[in-house]
Amino acid sequence: METTLQPARPGWEHRLHAVLALLGGEPVPQVTARFGMGRSILYKWRRRALTALQGALMDHRPGSQCPANRLAPAQEQPLVELAQCHPTWSAAQIHAKAGSDAPSPRTIQRLRHRCELPRLPKRPAPCRPARRLTRKVKQEARRLIEVKPWLGPERLAWELQNVAQLQISPATIKRMKRAMHQAQTPPPPPPRWRFYARHHPHSLWHGDCLEKVFDQATGQQLYQLTLLDDYSRGYVFCDLFDHIDPRTTIAALSTAMRQWQVIPKAVVFDHGMPFRGRLFEAFCRNLGIQLIHTAPQHPQTNGKLERAFRDDMPEFYRQQSIWELESLRRALPAYVQYRNEVRGHRALQGRPAITRLAEQHRMAVPWVLDSLEQYARYPMMQKRVTPEGCLGLFRRQVYLDVALRGKEVTCYETVEGLEVRRSKHYRKEAFSSQSFDAVATGLYLLAPARLQCGATTFPTTSKESPMATPRPGPHRFLAALGPGERGMTVFVLLAAFACGVLVGLQIAATREVGRSSDEVTRRVSEVQTSPRPTLHQRLDAIEHRLQAIEHRLSP
Repeated sequence: METTLQPARPGWEHRLHAVLALLGGEPVPQVTARFGMGRSILYKWRRRALTALQGALMDHRPGSQCPANRLAPAQEQPLVELAQCHPTWSAAQIHAKAGSDAPSPRTIQRLRHRCELPRLPKRPAPCRPARRLTRKVKQEARRLIEVKPWLGPERLAWELQNVAQLQISPATIKRMKRAMHQAQTPPPPPPRWRFYARHHPHSLWHGDCLEKVFDQATGQQLYQLTLLDDYSRGYVFCDLFDHIDPRTTIAALSTAMRQWQVIPKAVVFDHGMPFRGRLFEAFCRNLGIQLIHTAPQHPQTNGKLERAFRDDMPEFYRQQSIWELESLRRALPAYVQYRNEVRGHRALQGRPAITRLAEQHRMAVPWVLDSLEQYARYPMMQKRVTPEGCLGLFRRQVYLDVALRGKEVTCYETVEGLEVRRSKHYRKEAFSSQSFDAVATGLYLLAPARLQCGATTFPTTSKESPMATPRPGPHRFLAALGPGERGMTVFVLLAAFACGVLVGLQIAATREVGRSSDEVTRRVSEVQTSPRPTLHQRLDAIEHRLQAIEHRLSP
C-alpha cells in the first residue's frame, strides 16, 4: 500500500485531497492511513466541504445584494417611527406627512414590507354578530314593496319607519326589491345553439374570405378565398388573391366543381361584396345551386369556416417567414393537402377530412362541367339599335352593325363581359369584362366589337336555348371548297394572320357588299383606335372573308 509523506503542517490542499479521495469511493481505512488523519477528523472535513459546496451552488438573486439607492439608516428611522405611530396610514399619507424630502410612496411601501410593518384597516373588526331582521319585519317589508312597487328604497324605508316603526336601511330594501324582482322574472336561459351538419359530401359548401393577411412588399391586403365542405370539414378550394369580386367567386366555384367532378346542392356565404350580385345569383340559379346568405352580424351561421380560419393563422401563416403573394400561393397547396389528408378533426373523431370526401357517390355530367362559365349570365336590358348601327349603353354609343338597325336586342352580362342577342335569333357581341367594367363606371368608350358587313344570324329552334346554340366555325366553309381552292384559302388566311392585315381584310369584305368609301374610311379609323380584337372578332372576320371568296369563285 502506497504511503504519502506527511508535511510538517498540513494545509488546505492536503485536506482537499483527502475529502476528494473519500468522495471518490476510496475506503475510509485507506484514506486515513494515506493522509494521516483520524476517522472523525476526515468525516468533519467532508461535512464542511459538502455544506460549502451546497451553499455555493444555491440560487442567488442576480445583481448586487445591497442596492446602491437604498435609503440610509438615518432616512429610514423617521419613516419607520411614523409607520409605527400610524399603522392605518397609507404610503401616500406617510409621504405627505414626512415632507418634501421623503422618498416616493413606492419606496415607503418596500420599507414597510422589509420592516414587517403592515397597514392595518381603519375600521376595527366586528366584536358582535350582525343584526338580522326577524321574519315578521321581512314580511312587512315585502308586503309594502308588493303594494307600492313604484316607490324607491328610501321612500319605502321612510314609510316603514313612520307607519310601522321599523328601522330598515334603504340598502336592505333595495336588496329585497332586487331579490323579489328576480324571483318574479327569472333570467332567460342561456341560448341553445342549433348545430347542423349535412349527411353526404358536397351537399353544402361554406364560402368566405380571410382578410387578415397583408403583403409585406407592397402593404396590400390579400384575400384567402376558401370553400369548405360541411360534411367532411375539408377544403374543396383555397387560394390567395389581391383583388376579389363576384367573377372571382364564380371562377373559384367552377374550379372546385371541376376538381371534385360534382355540383353542390347549396352554398353558404355572408353578405360581402364578392358573394352578392345578379350575375352570381344567376350562376347559382342556372346550375340548380341553392344560394344561402347568413343573417347580418351573425357569423355563427358560417361557424365551421370561421373556426377553420382560426387554425389557418397559427398553423400556416405564422409559420411562413415572408408574407408575399407568390410565396404564400406556392406554399398554400401543401398546407391544404395536410389539412385534408393528415390533420384530424374533433367532429370526425380524429379522422382526416379525406375519409369523408371519399364517400362521394354522385358525379356531374362532363359536358356541364366543361361549360360552367356559360351559366353565369342574366339579361340586363332590352335596347333598340339606332339607324347608325349603334347601341346606347351607360351614356355611351357602342357600335354593333348597320344590319341590326332598328332591331330589338337584349343585353346579357356574363363572366367574359357583355353580350348582345337578337330576339328569336342568335347573335353574340362579346366584350371583355374589363371593358364592360370600364363602361359601367364611365371611364372610356367601348370600341366596336365587329366591323364586318352583312350581319350573319343563325336561327334557333324553339326547343333549343340560345345558350346551347353552337357557334358556326370556318370549317363549314372550307369543306364546301375544292381541294385547290381550299389550299389557296388556307394560304391566304395564314398570310393574313402572319402580316397582321386584319384591317385590309375587313376593308375588302366591306367593298364586296357595296359599302361606300366614306363608310369604309370611318370603319378603318375606328379599327385603328379600337383595342386589340378578340378571338371571336377574328373568327367572324375570317367567316366574312371566306363568304366573299366563295361569292367571287361562284359562276
